[in-house]
Amino acid sequence: MDKKQPDPFRTHLVECRRLIEAGDHAKAADDVMAVLAVQPNHPDANYLMGIAQAHLKNGDAAIKYLERAHQARPGIPLVMKELAQAYRRAGRDEAAEALQDQLSALKQSRS
Repeated sequence: MDKKQPDPFRTHLVECRRLIEAGDHAKAADDVMAVLAVQPNHPDANYLMGIAQAHLKNGDAAIKYLERAHQARPGIPLVMKELAQAYRRAGRDEAAEALQDQLSALKQSRS
């Protein structure tokens, strides 16, 4: 049986999520960057960085990191929703609609 290795960054990323929830987006972004410096394709770190960047009004950066999270783990509804919102805020309505359609299809296939 192939066991999944535990994520060595889990505790650190839980703290980063707490910082985001507390509104300390700049500190969260700095802390998440420490993970991304070691593992640039870490899906959870990219997701959290995208959320932090969105709160910091860095739309292009938010999209970049949320796209990385989505590419690393396609089909995660929360990531898709946040990415669609980032596209919409950036005026990329067609990309937002396409992703929203994918999300709707995913929800239908799971029900």
